[in-house]
Amino acid sequence: MRFFDFDFLNSSKALSGMTLGVYLIHPIYLEIVSYLLKDDLLGYMSGFFYIPLVSFFVFLVSLFSVFIMSKIKGLKVCI
Repeated sequence: MRFFDFDFLNSSKALSGMTLGVYLIHPIYLEIVSYLLKDDLLGYMSGFFYIPLVSFFVFLVSLFSVFIMSKIKGLKVCI
């Protein structure tokens, strides 16, 4: 299935191969974000914006970390 010259099937297969790694590593990034930014950001914005923003950020950082780990031969077994 091609959608605007984007191969959705191959990208979804690649993403599905990394979901366990994202699931396992995301609590680390949630703790880092909550330790560093929770008091600062909640003073400026409501939870209505804070929760989706942090969720999206943590997902992207976790996905990027798992992608990098999947390219390292010794760590590829762990993911």
